[in-house]
Formats: sequence, structure tokens, C-alpha cells
Amino acid sequence: VYVAGLYLEAASKDEKAILASPQVKHVEMKFVRDVGAKDIREAWSKSEKNNCGADCASVRPKFEKLNAAMEDMKNGDTMSFSFLPGKTEVFVKGKPAVTLEGAEFARVML
Repeated sequence: VYVAGLYLEAASKDEKAILASPQVKHVEMKFVRDVGAKDIREAWSKSEKNNCGADCASVRPKFEKLNAAMEDMKNGDTMSFSFLPGKTEVFVKGKPAVTLEGAEFARVML
């Protein structure tokens, strides 16, 4: 569906260290086929349920905001996530789509 790259300030292969680190993280996704917004929303909702742990109630509104910003993606379109201290900035097709406050969203999304 897409190819993705994870960019870190300091290289690491230790997933627990990456998730725990306060460093800036960036995920760049390039779609390699057309995907409807409905399918993307379903994937984010499934990811939320699988990864939220004890944070489900606090991250649910953030996933709802993310889902509201989704668009149909065409082959070659990009979506990116910049995980910054205390917030996540989401870009869809190169344009700012939504900013999600709070650090817990980044852990669940990553």
C-alpha cells in the first residue's frame, strides 16, 4: 500500500529506546497504489486499538481528529508525521492536515 521511512535524530535499531526517546521523529509515507480515505481510517482505528494499552481513552480523540483529516490517496501521494516534543504534526499530500497535542499519541502511532 505504501513505503515508509522513519527518520531519527540519532540512529537506533532498538524499538523500545526509539519509543521512549524524547527526540524528534519523522515518518514519511509514499503510497504505491490508490487507497480510499475510508480504508485509511479503518487502518488507523485498528492500529489505535492494537497499540493504545492503558492510553486508549486519552488517544481516542486524537485518532478521531486524525481520521477526520484523511483523504483519498492516489499512487505517488505522500503522508507524513512529525513527532515533536508534546505534539504531532500530520501532513497529507504535502499540506498541513492536523496537529495533535500530547506525547502519548506518538507512542501509540509509532
